[in-house]
Order: sequence, then structure tokens, then C-alpha cells
Amino acid sequence: MALVSRDEKLTFAELGARVDHMAGQLVLEGAGPGQIVALALPRSAELVVALLAVLRCGAAFLPVDPAERRRLMLTDAAPSIVITPGWAQEGETPRTRRRNRTAPKPPTSSTPPAPRASPRASSPPTAAWPRSWPATASA
Repeated sequence: MALVSRDEKLTFAELGARVDHMAGQLVLEGAGPGQIVALALPRSAELVVALLAVLRCGAAFLPVDPAERRRLMLTDAAPSIVITPGWAQEGETPRTRRRNRTAPKPPTSSTPPAPRASPRASSPPTAAWPRSWPATASA
């Protein structure tokens, strides 16, 4: 088993298929490198799938919990997509998703795989401390 929660048990193949399916939907909604996707989900298998799907498409994830901080975090981060329980319902746009909907249908063999995000060139990391320490006097 790759993932065990209160409600579900997923094998690696099932987890991979669900991650690919959700990542494909996220890419269609515009998620990708440089984008923030907010995860307003309870701790569940769906949260793990969503987190992995966001990473698969190259976006950054923003967990927004507990509830009292959600509004502040969402306003400050301005995510391009907010994933809530049952977010992938047909006919909904990222800005109109509602909570407490039924879960999306599981992927089928006709579900196209999500494209993998290509690596981006990055600048050298900023050091948290000076590269050279001042010489200390020996006693």
C-alpha cells in the first residue's frame, strides 16, 4: 500500500493514476511553474493526492488551514487555483469551486497522463550565513 487513510487504501498504481489525473486537470486550469495552488482540504487521501498533483505540474502548494487563517492566507497569496473537497466537478471554474461536493470520478484508462513540468533554471541559493567566517584569535 502506498497510502492508507481512514476512508481509503491506495496502491502505488492507484495513487499514481489519481495524481496524474488531478495534475492533468490542474494543468488545464493553468497550474504550472510560478503558480500557487491553495489546498483547502482536510487531512485525507485527497489531500495527499492533491499535494502530489500540484508538485507534479510544477506549481507551488499553499496549505490553508486552520479555518481562521484561510481568508488571510488566500488574500495574501492570491493563488491561481484553490482545491477544496470535490473541487473537480464539471462546469466549475477555479474561482467558483464550492466545498462539500461529491468526490471527482476516478481516472479511467482514457484519462490522458499529466505533462511533467520541465526543470527551470534557478539562481544560486542565497546563503543563510556568510561564506567565509571571520578568523578567530587563537588563545
